[in-house]
Amino acid sequence: MNEFAELTKRESEIAELFAWGASKKDIAPRLYISARTVENHPRNIYETVGCSKVNELSAWWFCTNFHISFDLSPFKRNVITTILLVLMIPQMIDFEGNLNLRN
Repeated sequence: MNEFAELTKRESEIAELFAWGASKKDIAPRLYISARTVENHPRNIYETVGCSKVNELSAWWFCTNFHISFDLSPFKRNVITTILLVLMIPQMIDFEGNLNLRN
C-alpha cells in the first residue's frame, strides 16, 4: 500500500465511508451521487492506494488519517484493533440489545 497516496476530495469521502463500513448502496444517497458513480470510484481508489479489497482500503484509511505507522509490531496492532472494536461494538447494538451485523 502507498501510504503517501493522495485521493481527490470525492475519492476521500468515499474511502472514509468504506472505512467506516458503509456499503456501496449506502454511499450513493449520502453523497447525492448515482450508484454507477460509486461503482467506478473504488477502482480508481484501489489503484491509487495500491490495494485490492475494501478491508485493505479501510486499514489504509485508518492508518493515514490517524497517523498510525504501517509497520506496527503485532502487539501494537492488536491493541489498536481492540480499541477500534470497542469503539465500533456500541454502534452495532440497537436499543433493544440486538446485535446488528451487515450482510
